[in-house]
Amino acid sequence: MSEPLTERQTEILRLIKELRDYPRPVRTPRTDLGALLASAMRIVGRRSLVFLVSDFLSVPGWDRLLSMVAHRHELLAVRLSDPFDGELPDLGPLVLEDSETGEQLFVDTHDRRFRRRFAEIAQRRREELSAMMARAGVDQLGLSLDGDLVRDLVRFAAVRARRRTARPAHAAGARSLAVAGRRTAS
Repeated sequence: MSEPLTERQTEILRLIKELRDYPRPVRTPRTDLGALLASAMRIVGRRSLVFLVSDFLSVPGWDRLLSMVAHRHELLAVRLSDPFDGELPDLGPLVLEDSETGEQLFVDTHDRRFRRRFAEIAQRRREELSAMMARAGVDQLGLSLDGDLVRDLVRFAAVRARRRTARPAHAAGARSLAVAGRRTAS
């Protein structure tokens, strides 16, 4: 028998449900995390826990603002990823469309070199993002869209709470936490 959810866990689950149920537009504007982080600096007054939930595909130049928000608030970066973000399956010729710009690209996923370059670029991007978060002192959580997001988030909150109570106050710094046996920095 599992323990009842805390008020904070219930609130997190409510937010996740609202985000999941929110209607998705057909075409979305380009993601600008810099504008989002600048808004957080203006809107969130007192020190708060701020969740930045994204795939982190954004117009560049938001790393300075990331550091500023992390300095003022407790910031948690939640990276949502699709299983195809890092590795393309061999499906043959495909037309891929950018949901933000509508740009279409024809690719042949039979080409082993293309799939390898795609995977290498995705890995490099994950490493750069992880390094940026670490420099800013931001905790990171990676969630795969093919997983159980609610279960993973509740498990992460519990792991993070245990870590906070076990860690001395002087031991600061960003961490990547494991959820369900997965390393979350990637």
